Amino acid sequence: MATLSGGLRFVERTFFEPESAVSLFFEALNDRDAATAGSLLLPTRSSDNPVLLHRDVLRSQGYTPPADVRVEETMALDLEAGTATITASFSLGGSRHSLDLKLRRDEQKIAGFFHRWRIVGGTYPVDIHASGVDSVRVAGVAIERDSFNNLGAFPGKYEISLAGDPLWEAPPVAVYAGIVDSWGYSRDSEAVLEPNIKSSAIDTISDRIRSYLDRCVRATEIAPEGCPFSATSYLETRNVRWQIAKYPEWKVQLNYSGEAVVTTIGDGQAVVSGQTVSSFSNETSPFQYTDTFAVSGTVAVSNGAIVFTPHDTF
Repeated sequence: MATLSGGLRFVERTFFEPESAVSLFFEALNDRDAATAGSLLLPTRSSDNPVLLHRDVLRSQGYTPPADVRVEETMALDLEAGTATITASFSLGGSRHSLDLKLRRDEQKIAGFFHRWRIVGGTYPVDIHASGVDSVRVAGVAIERDSFNNLGAFPGKYEISLAGDPLWEAPPVAVYAGIVDSWGYSRDSEAVLEPNIKSSAIDTISDRIRSYLDRCVRATEIAPEGCPFSATSYLETRNVRWQIAKYPEWKVQLNYSGEAVVTTIGDGQAVVSGQTVSSFSNETSPFQYTDTFAVSGTVAVSNGAIVFTPHDTF
């Protein structure tokens, strides 16, 4: 009987005390075992997006778990209420950090003897800011724009990057979950990617803009619809022919809403020629006009291809 009692006590100390729950949680992160880590938590933040709590994230080289974890002390233990607070420390991002973890004991017993302890919460929100892009990769997992904020994450370091974007490039950055200040507020939990237009994309956008203008040049009207240049005449015009004398200079930049927009920094010139017809004699006269014009629009990626959409012209 004493042997049985001693064995049960050993199992309880090893697996079913609040300190052991904390140790097992961090061991699961180190083993990149998302299922086990999640089973040791009692979620409290229903607003957090759980996409980073899956195994593909923890198994990615872009995730770094806390290292050299130590269960420092039990700050509070109320067996009657089934609550505890434990301080754990770990190394992450080149520094040592500590967390005060609250735990709650399950009411239901396991095998009729043991109560499991779980960490209350145990995940921490991270936010991503990346203007102009529709998705990023967090520890190798694609995250869409509508999920950039309030991502629930296990403690650790997560690499944020762009991958395979034909328009944008940006150096990878890191975001941390589980690093808190003395007041318990998360630190280093926001990542800002600063995308720049790829040089290869500049060439593609230039081709798209020239193709748009070249289509306009093929128009046979003096005010071609949807084009940035036009002329006016009170007389009938015939044999209308457009030419681009000078293509405009342009740049791409992000506007306040995060769209990539094309704006003109050097006007272009288009020349239209043809014949006007007298309304009295039906005689024709040569007609020519040079219009100074600018080009503007938005640039986006659609089905993996860069698309230029010109702004409406009036």
